[in-house]
Amino acid sequence: MSKIISIVSLKGGVGKTTTAINLGSSLSQDFNKKVLILDSNFSSPGVGLHFGVVNPENTVQDVLSNKTKINNAVYKINTGLYIMPANFLSKKVDMFTLKNKLNDLRQYYDYILLDTAPAINSSTITAISASDEALVVSNPDYLGLSATLRTVQLINQKQIPLRGIILNNVKNKSFELTKQDLEQASNAKIISTIPSSQQFSEAMINTTSLVLHNPKSTISKLYKDLAAKISETTVVKDPFKNKLKKLFKKSITQEEVEKLLIENEIK
Repeated sequence: MSKIISIVSLKGGVGKTTTAINLGSSLSQDFNKKVLILDSNFSSPGVGLHFGVVNPENTVQDVLSNKTKINNAVYKINTGLYIMPANFLSKKVDMFTLKNKLNDLRQYYDYILLDTAPAINSSTITAISASDEALVVSNPDYLGLSATLRTVQLINQKQIPLRGIILNNVKNKSFELTKQDLEQASNAKIISTIPSSQQFSEAMINTTSLVLHNPKSTISKLYKDLAAKISETTVVKDPFKNKLKKLFKKSITQEEVEKLLIENEIK
């Protein structure tokens, strides 16, 4: 059953697009899901730019204006990963057709992620209303908390299930709000904590997501854990690595090393 998830915050710069492209990348690459990331942020669209799709011939706006068929605005990024980019909105489109268009796409994708605008406007409200569930992205500061409280309130008003909060851009500084602070104030659960890192900028320069650019990084593994929660899939741990960790915690003999290598057929 296909699932539509809106990624929301009423504050700009918290990392909604970053969350959308990396969560989508992990769902497709780590869990073999077919994923579409749709950019419904017409004030400052960024999904296409992150993947090097700068001047798309067809966009979400063209689909909503019935200027093109919906599949013409879909661009393949990688195996299982697709995007539908947006352009800066030059004229009004009927956002209320979005839900019907999304329902037409359900048969083709396991997950459709909606990157939303940082404002209470028709595109944000329509995206939330068209979703099966929502994810809120926040930062560990008072501005982030204020936006999160308003965002959670909006999602609850629309009676859309809130899957959880992603605490993004964490620097582990003493002045930052804690996970407990945000959970208590918002009455919502933080399901992932993502640290601040220059790796995001490096990935963007290479017009890709961090998960695709550096899949073995610690942050990529955090997105994999998040994708596992969203897809309700268990992350399979590497038994070979677990055995190595146990051996290095104690005095290791040559015989034990040889036995481990034989078991994993790499001697």
